[in-house]
Amino acid sequence: MYLGDYALGATVHGWFATRLASGARGDPSSALETADIRVYAGASDTERASQSGYVVTSTKDSMTGIVYWSIDLNDNTTAGFFKTPGVEYAVVFYPDETIDSLAVSSVVATFSVGRPTALMPVVGMAQGGSTTTVQLPSTASSTDGAYNGASVVLVYDNGSIEVCGQGETSYVGSSRTFTLDRTLGTTVASTTRVFLFLGAPVGDIMPRVDVRKINAITVDGSGTAIDPWGPA
Repeated sequence: MYLGDYALGATVHGWFATRLASGARGDPSSALETADIRVYAGASDTERASQSGYVVTSTKDSMTGIVYWSIDLNDNTTAGFFKTPGVEYAVVFYPDETIDSLAVSSVVATFSVGRPTALMPVVGMAQGGSTTTVQLPSTASSTDGAYNGASVVLVYDNGSIEVCGQGETSYVGSSRTFTLDRTLGTTVASTTRVFLFLGAPVGDIMPRVDVRKINAITVDGSGTAIDPWGPA
């Protein structure tokens, strides 16, 4: 079950059922604990080193065979594990308890964190930068000018965030360098998380409307310097 895409620092909640060999609902041989679920990032065959931030509750609400679990993505005990945007995760149920005297296991859920979208096409860790530039992740376009007019959100290790627009220099595809519209207080490093958003289309987004008339009836009044009062 794919649970969806989560923001950095969110909490993932999930449920699953445990059954006897007959198919009837049944509980594990003893109460489950956090070590009974494992979390894997991407294609790695090494589970997260710590269960800190996990919650596992068997017989949830006193219901036989119903297990509730949650994972706090803000827990950074295993440094950086949940902090890299764009990563897919798998949650595996692999208990040391038995069910109906049988050893069981299953993949109960998958989810992602900060997955790229049409409006946020680049997410990931910066490849480097300075106080005026950010070198976008390797998944970014290598075409010059590809992200002109975009904005970028930078998340540092300490949790602080800076939001910048593009500076006067066009995006350089060969080095994936995005120039910022101001000088940052912190130098962009390879530990800085990057979320790049595309800007609005150039030119008029909405058609001009003759605001002097409603259903062909003239309306008296005058506009302002920033609100054209005139025909389309």
